[in-house]
Amino acid sequence: MPQFTQEIEKLKNIAQFIAEKLEGMILQGELGPGTRLIQTDVAADFGVSRLPVRDAFALLIKKDLVVALPRRGVMVREVNLEEINNLFELRELLECHAVRKSLPQLTPEDLARAENLVAKQEKTPERDMVGLLEIDESFHRLLWSRCGNRELDEQIGDVWRRIKVIRAQAREITGWKRRSIDSHRRILSALHAGDHKEAANQIRTGIVRSRDELLERLVKK
Repeated sequence: MPQFTQEIEKLKNIAQFIAEKLEGMILQGELGPGTRLIQTDVAADFGVSRLPVRDAFALLIKKDLVVALPRRGVMVREVNLEEINNLFELRELLECHAVRKSLPQLTPEDLARAENLVAKQEKTPERDMVGLLEIDESFHRLLWSRCGNRELDEQIGDVWRRIKVIRAQAREITGWKRRSIDSHRRILSALHAGDHKEAANQIRTGIVRSRDELLERLVKK
């Protein structure tokens, strides 16, 4: 029995490794929307059997990165404008509610961490879209983190995860990094001044701007 357990854990680890590699390729744009992934082909690429590849595909489906194609593997998800509008509407409702509860509870240490994230954002190359998106999420997650509602926190995180995939697929939006940093600095300026209402307004403005930029980028594509 212990031997079987070790074999199962090994397969899980292989599947996780493959899923992480494919996720990185999707987020970096190496596997674009509509790209088909076939179990046998992926298994050959990684030098493994089809079983861990099947499990890796299941992990990617759970993350909404791909959709299943019956008897044909999976396909990298394609995005439509309605989905973007729906996700950003949901983000605005949930995140703005959460920050109204959270901002007054932020500590000086929280603000120092937020400042460090913006400094890290400044140093991250614009071509590193995945890295910039991770920093962006970490900054906003910090701002809503003290809302005191775990379920709300998880729902916002799920919306962010789905938006990040779409955002990464859109690739570079000219000037996005600079506008994001400027937005974060305006939020921090309001927080340092104790103006939580203005900080919340700046967060809402940033959400709307991000939606509009993304829609414009995808329409042009």
